Amino acid sequence: MPSKHAAPIEIKEVLEADEKSRIYNAILRALPDWFGIEAAIVGYVNDTRSMPFYAALMNGAEVGFVAVKSHNPCLFMAKCCGKRHA
Repeated sequence: MPSKHAAPIEIKEVLEADEKSRIYNAILRALPDWFGIEAAIVGYVNDTRSMPFYAALMNGAEVGFVAVKSHNPCLFMAKCCGKRHA
């Protein structure tokens, strides 16, 4: 059951490549225990620019994301996802 004090989370599709990169980069860098290798972060950020991308917002601030990779018209997978620590 959600907390009475938790703000609702809004999910929005992000279409602009630069905005995807900015959100992706900021959240990955906020998670150094999971994403601490510089070359990997840069690679993920570059790969994501052309993928479908969704951001989770709480009170207007980006708190999470998922980048989706399409293998064929019937198969999609989460390429990478992350959320900021509470």
